Amino acid sequence: MTALLRAARTQLPIIAIAALCAVGLLFVSSQGGVNLLIAVLGIAAIAIGAVLSGNVRLFCLWGLILSVPFDLSYRLGPVFPKLGGETSFRVELSDIFVLALLAYLLHDLWTGKLRGLRIPKVTFAWLAIALLGVGAIVTGPWRMTAMHEVTRMVKVAVLFIVLCNELRTPGRITQVALALAVAILIQSLAGIGQYISGTGFGLEKLGEADVTGADNVVKSRTVTRIGAFMLHPVIFATFLATLLPMALGMVLIRGGTWRRGVFALAILLGGTALILTLSRAGWLTFGVSSLVLATLVMFRLRLRRNAIIPLAIAGVAVAVVALAFAEPIMARVFQSNTESEKGRSEWADDARRMMQVHPAFGFGMNSYAFAAPPYTRLGERGAREFYEKARFGKTQFVPVVHNAYLQWRVEIGLVGLALHLAIFAMLLHMAWRNLRVRDQELFVINAACFAGFIAFLVDLWFGNSLRQGSTLREFFVLAALVCAIHYWRLRQGRVPTGFATVPLAPARA
Repeated sequence: MTALLRAARTQLPIIAIAALCAVGLLFVSSQGGVNLLIAVLGIAAIAIGAVLSGNVRLFCLWGLILSVPFDLSYRLGPVFPKLGGETSFRVELSDIFVLALLAYLLHDLWTGKLRGLRIPKVTFAWLAIALLGVGAIVTGPWRMTAMHEVTRMVKVAVLFIVLCNELRTPGRITQVALALAVAILIQSLAGIGQYISGTGFGLEKLGEADVTGADNVVKSRTVTRIGAFMLHPVIFATFLATLLPMALGMVLIRGGTWRRGVFALAILLGGTALILTLSRAGWLTFGVSSLVLATLVMFRLRLRRNAIIPLAIAGVAVAVVALAFAEPIMARVFQSNTESEKGRSEWADDARRMMQVHPAFGFGMNSYAFAAPPYTRLGERGAREFYEKARFGKTQFVPVVHNAYLQWRVEIGLVGLALHLAIFAMLLHMAWRNLRVRDQELFVINAACFAGFIAFLVDLWFGNSLRQGSTLREFFVLAALVCAIHYWRLRQGRVPTGFATVPLAPARA
């Protein structure tokens, strides 16, 4: 009986969070219809699965990593259908697991198991960017859309801090690497299913990619581009291109056959899905990230010996898959509509004109689509009339420049751009120093994260993946892994550089 009560107490946080979420959703279900009913049933299933798992905390960690790519969500309040940033307040699938893990951390602080929270300095740079958004909320003309983006940024910061404090052992860190491989498998299987069937799963309103939209046309030939549950094929391609190095690296580590099999299968299916996204930027990004990973692996003699044959097999597998889908690849590379390239160039010119107006702090967080029309070649009235007639997918949108650096310059100015680059510089510096870590698995995970950061820097020249919920959360999962490895490497003997320790409980003798 005592053991049963003790088990119930350990499972109480997830049960309480699930119950609160369920009650909250039921409260508004009168206006939400079937989607809310599905959400409530899903939360109930998660709570039951957590209890039956036997390790609720690990279940929540896996649930968080597996839910990060999903764009499935329930929207609250006004919705602004636009590109380039958050469009509403929403409750996302990953929020449930973040709240559950946060409850566990608070319980550990309350009971003295944790002496304080680890808060990486990267967090402060991220919150400084959020403060620029707060300034737009207070002073700008587009306050609600800025509030949408700031709210998402705060949620991501909480996710990041929770993971940095949850990943305190190499075992937990490798669990996340394995969960990321399973996430690749889930999304890739969904995407390949879209390609085979030629249609989606009917969840477009909840965030599934529309595989039959207007942007799936390559010249006169219609090609289905897969996007799994990630809103758009390009976002899915970025997810795969920045995470596949993790699977590539972990295949090199000696371990259980089933575990290496999971990573190998993630490479095979993920590579196939990446090709089927028909994203040229994604293909380039993956090439860069793979090259960076291979270079870093060569730093370790032991890994270098183990890497030659697996890397050769991976290269052959990629070549075979590429040959199998040679026709759509060639169509995408050589027959793509040149109007797309002209449009991207014109939008970049629009952004440069806008940067000259407010160079320091920009037009305001998440405001690009609203601020752009007067600075287009058509003028404000002409642009609005033109884009009301033009259709992107099934909705009218004012396009946003397909370059995150230019978008940051327009919305939050030179200050915001500098803060974003500072985040990358801090993470890359930390990951570079982590190359000294002795543990082979931690070395490979850190090297894969380093390659992922470089891949994001390349990808951001062609899109705005850090303004999309799925890839933004993924980026901060990689950041949390690097910070956790950094802390593990330096925890023997002194306070880790790059962290600010917040004392919330007295030290024990």
